[in-house]
Amino acid sequence: DYNQMFLKENGKVRAARQDFDLTISNYIDTGKAMITMGAWNSYVASKNQEASIRANTAWHTSKLWVRAEAQNGIISSTAMIIVISVAIGFATLAGMTRDILLSLHAMVASLLVVLALL
Repeated sequence: DYNQMFLKENGKVRAARQDFDLTISNYIDTGKAMITMGAWNSYVASKNQEASIRANTAWHTSKLWVRAEAQNGIISSTAMIIVISVAIGFATLAGMTRDILLSLHAMVASLLVVLALL
């Protein structure tokens, strides 16, 4: 519909909307979604470089990008928390027992339990 494609203000077109349909599922894995989003980032950036000064602020959005970025953030922060927890546990146990090998075995066992739960 014409009225949904353009944002007009005082009779002047201020923005235009263009829809694209991708042939990928909204449920693809996070890695592939991030790669696809990166490709769209590059495409839009190249078009913005080619555009005139008044038309070089194009951007893109998708529900898939939102989901992929959220999942990527959750996965990376969870991994960081696990690494920090194991490091602090190792340091604490090594300090308390004064036995590096025992601490290493305990942390490996703990890490394997955490990984099994994922």
